[in-house]
Amino acid sequence: MPEACPPPTWLRQALRADALRWSCLQLVRDQLGSGFWLAAGFIRNLAWDRLHGYPHATALQDIDVIYLDNRDTSCEAELRYQQQLCAKLAAPWQVRNQARMAVRNGHTRYLDCNEAIGYWPETATCFAVRLDVTERLHWLAPLGWEPLLTLQLHRNPAFTGGDAMWQRRLANKDWLQRWPQLRIAPVQK
Repeated sequence: MPEACPPPTWLRQALRADALRWSCLQLVRDQLGSGFWLAAGFIRNLAWDRLHGYPHATALQDIDVIYLDNRDTSCEAELRYQQQLCAKLAAPWQVRNQARMAVRNGHTRYLDCNEAIGYWPETATCFAVRLDVTERLHWLAPLGWEPLLTLQLHRNPAFTGGDAMWQRRLANKDWLQRWPQLRIAPVQK
């Protein structure tokens, strides 16, 4: 699986300094193993909070954990992992097998989690991180770091959900209220 070049130093430092996020990284590593990644808002919100100069992290509505297992694509497997994490840390865990998500989204089988997150709706969400046993961070950023760091919301050209779903997502997320410096970029055809 290709790993991204790491994000800027300030973002790596912010992640290490965030007690909740660091605990989540350790817990996922220790309970589920190296094939599991923390993704999406786990990274995005931290970056946007820092870029807005907020002294405290925005509460996470969910903690996205992803993995890819073509052998067991049942929702029950995801639920077992969520329960395993909740038993150790009561938090809004959301575990998703990207093999199941490929089927749900009508995509061909993903090669790995890096490819899977490359289809997510907005480019500023296509990120994942995991922690290894030596406390080293590993990163996925299939579209690069610029989408996250420029505070522009771009609809991912690979997203197959359509304009209406994209607009509903933007309206439901309330991102522009929480992070007013964000700008919605025109959809690239």
